Amino acid sequence: MDFKSYNLDRQFREIYSDLHTAYKRGDKVILQRSQSESMNGYSVSLLKANRHNPFLKEVHSMTPLQSRIYHESDHLLPEEQWAQITVKIKGNDSEGLPVIQMNVFERRLADKLSYMDWKLSMMADEADFMFMHTSATAENKSVANPD
Repeated sequence: MDFKSYNLDRQFREIYSDLHTAYKRGDKVILQRSQSESMNGYSVSLLKANRHNPFLKEVHSMTPLQSRIYHESDHLLPEEQWAQITVKIKGNDSEGLPVIQMNVFERRLADKLSYMDWKLSMMADEADFMFMHTSATAENKSVANPD
């Protein structure tokens, strides 16, 4: 099944909801299935430290912000290319407080069997996300124009 933008909200909500429930239950199998390796390592370390659930309990809206395709090498094989979609999620955390998160979902271009191939690869609050993008933009400008 290929990516269809009209299914994005429903599919990402299901993956994200599964992550919230898996974290609450301590289900490392679902956490591993639905996250990149680095994100899974982070989640498991939070679980071991007995930290609060980083995934929102209630999701009110998911807004796609950007998408991109990148590759890890000069070979443009689908197995070596990644699709990424950045989504702004508004909802409530486990304590009922309103939160805005920026989440990046990714999958290999070759992975098209199921929408469950999408994995959460990064999660940040809105301020951190804006800081990362502002810093990257400023850095790119200074490299392009070293004055």
